[in-house]
Amino acid sequence: MYWVHVIESRCSRFSAVGRSGPFHVGFSTDPSIALMRMNGEMPGGTSFFVALRPWRPRALYGPFETRSEAIAAQNEIKKLKREDRAAWNEEGRQHPWVFNPRLRPQQF
Repeated sequence: MYWVHVIESRCSRFSAVGRSGPFHVGFSTDPSIALMRMNGEMPGGTSFFVALRPWRPRALYGPFETRSEAIAAQNEIKKLKREDRAAWNEEGRQHPWVFNPRLRPQQF
């Protein structure tokens, strides 16, 4: 199972000028671990994310059965306007992962 996640940088350099940070749209088999890596709580991740820490979850899409389905969804989400990327809701509710990023996919 794959998940597409949207996260937002909460870096102080953006909040100091009254802006929200950039979004990152990615996919993973475990979005909780991906977020922990981006925030430096676990080894791994890429150096690009270090300068923009901390990251917070904004939306979660899925599950997708195959990697190619997740990549296709990721590409569609990246085409959306910034404010629409994190607009995931189901019956007016945010996904539980947005409120508790420590949740693992099997807990959804």
